[in-house]
Amino acid sequence: MMRSAVVILMLVVVSDVARAEEVAYRVTGLFSPARVDDLKEAMKKVEGVTLKSVDFATASAVFDIADRRKMTLEKLDQELRKQTFGVKAPLMTPPDKLKEIEVDVVGLDCKGCAYGAYLGVYQIDGVERATVSFKDGKVRALIDTSKTNRDALVEGLKKKRVTIAGEPQKQ
Repeated sequence: MMRSAVVILMLVVVSDVARAEEVAYRVTGLFSPARVDDLKEAMKKVEGVTLKSVDFATASAVFDIADRRKMTLEKLDQELRKQTFGVKAPLMTPPDKLKEIEVDVVGLDCKGCAYGAYLGVYQIDGVERATVSFKDGKVRALIDTSKTNRDALVEGLKKKRVTIAGEPQKQ
């Protein structure tokens, strides 16, 4: 009797270990290098998930998820959205369909303004990754050229009231 209880307990432990998984996702909201530390802090509030590594250049991270049945991609995205981040499946667009676009902007003087500019472009269909530097006055986006273009990025920024460098400012 005792032996079968031990075997059952071992099977439960083994099945729990089998569910633990390391996964890589794209991270939304990772628009500047300073946001890497913000992501690390945000992850401390998410139970059952450990942030293993972050690659700012690709806006991706590796997570160790204790139980994939409980913490799906959608659930992790919901948890991180509470803290101005999110996750998406890995990028599947072929590199030859992607192009980096840079837009010069003025007036971004804080992380909050930069986040607003980021949202102005990242939410456009076809934008795969975006970064914003208020220090350099640059918004950069990696786009799928079959879905969007520079004009759409500029329009998205204007909707967020971001001033485009070289354009006359409204009084």
